[in-house]
Amino acid sequence: RNPDQTQWFVRAGAGEGIGAQPRPLGSLADVERCAPAGATITVLPSSMPLDGGIRLKDRQRLLGAEPPRGTAIPSARVTNTTGTGDAITLAHGNEIAHLHIDSPAGAAILGDNVNGAILRDLLITRRSPTPPSRLDEALCRVVKTGDRVDNAQSILRGCTGRQATGVKHAVMFLADDRAGTTSIKYSIQRVMIQDNPSHENPQGLWPAGVSVSAAGHAAVTLDLLDSSIEFTARGLGLRGMDRAVVTANVTNTAFDSL
Repeated sequence: RNPDQTQWFVRAGAGEGIGAQPRPLGSLADVERCAPAGATITVLPSSMPLDGGIRLKDRQRLLGAEPPRGTAIPSARVTNTTGTGDAITLAHGNEIAHLHIDSPAGAAILGDNVNGAILRDLLITRRSPTPPSRLDEALCRVVKTGDRVDNAQSILRGCTGRQATGVKHAVMFLADDRAGTTSIKYSIQRVMIQDNPSHENPQGLWPAGVSVSAAGHAAVTLDLLDSSIEFTARGLGLRGMDRAVVTANVTNTAFDSL
C-alpha cells in the first residue's frame, strides 16, 4: 500500500504501517518482504534496534537518517540475535550508510558472491561474550583426488587455511567464479568497527574486522579508507585460494587489534 515503491521507511516499534515516512513499517522482515529491487530503505531512529536482520535485493540502498551536524555516531540501529545472526546480507550493487549495527550474533555485514557493495559512514559494535556464529557448511566443501584438491568440484570461498568452515567476521565478503562475475569490487568508507575486548575469553571476538575470502578465477578489489578497526582478533584478513587474486587499497585507516 506504499504509494511510492522506490522509497521505504522502517522504525523499531512502529506498529502497523505501510512503509511510507508518516506510517513506517515496524520490522526488517516486513520491509524485506515489501521493498522491491532498486528501492531505498530508510531506517528511522528509535530507542531500540531493529532485530532479525535483513537480506537485501539487488541495487537496494539501506540508509539511516544522517546524524546531527557535529557528530559521526549514527542514531538508527539494526541487529540480528536470531537465525543466522547476520544483521545485513548483501545482494549486487547495495549501498549501506548511516547505520549503527550493534551486537549481531553473526556478521554485521555478509556478502556472498556479490559485486559492487558500498559501505560508508557506519558504526559496527559487538558487546557479547558469545563467540560469533559459523558460516554455512555448504560454503566450504573440499573434494580431493589423491592428495590434491579438485578445484573444479570444491567450494572453497568459505574455507579457512585448514580447509574447514570459518567463523563469521564483522564485515565478511566471500567470492569465487561460480557466480559468473570474475571482477569484483567492494568499497568501505568511514566505517568504525569496535569489538568487545575480552582478553580472558578471546574466542568471543570477531576473527577479523574486515575479511575477503576468494577462490577460483576471481579478481577482487577492496578499497578501505578513512576507517578504524579496534579490538578484533585481526584488523584485516585477505585470502585468495586456487587462482584468485585479492587486492586491498588501504588509505588513512587505523588498526588497533589483538
